[in-house]
Amino acid sequence: MRELAALGDYFAFALAASALAGSIQALTRHRPQCTAAALALGSELMGIGRLRGQGTFAARPFFVRRTCCLYYRVPGGGMCGDCVLRHRAARGRNA
Repeated sequence: MRELAALGDYFAFALAASALAGSIQALTRHRPQCTAAALALGSELMGIGRLRGQGTFAARPFFVRRTCCLYYRVPGGGMCGDCVLRHRAARGRNA
């Protein structure tokens, strides 16, 4: 990925955390009976290494990142569903 764009490790792990949360959210939508186990595993994984502190699972929205990827600055872009700027009130819950 570094050959394509300058991206610091911190932001790379923030994006990885977002992808992990999105996978967990998709699983819980399609297999509601797995929700508790998926959230427990997700919370455990989010506490490991550089994923630690990258975001918070919340009720609504499902996940909130601690950082903004700045995609909203790209022409035609917008704020991501788990953007910290979009969900300031949810930031810090369930940390």
